[in-house]
Amino acid sequence: MYERIHERADTRLRLSIAVIGAAIAVAGSTTAAASPAQIDASFVDAVRADGHEVPRGIDQQALVVAARKICARRAPRLTPVERRASALNPRELDTVKATFAGDARSFANLALDTYCPS
Repeated sequence: MYERIHERADTRLRLSIAVIGAAIAVAGSTTAAASPAQIDASFVDAVRADGHEVPRGIDQQALVVAARKICARRAPRLTPVERRASALNPRELDTVKATFAGDARSFANLALDTYCPS
């Protein structure tokens, strides 16, 4: 009889561990999606954390739009229209150059690492 009780306790313990593990997995995979404004702010914070002076206002928005365009260019096959739409305009280029001291590669890497969805 003792063995039977012990077996039941083991079974309950294993089942409890499995349920807890599944709950943790589900909780980890159902994190709330960040809003576009939160993603933009997070990218600006990453630029600052990387040691760059981030412009305010219109120029800051140009930096975020440039990051979005970098993400859009990751698509494997872009049509000519998509390629033109994802090209940085002069204002965006000037903002990236000013913020990253002309190091466009550093900007692109930071955008790909921190801004683009995986």
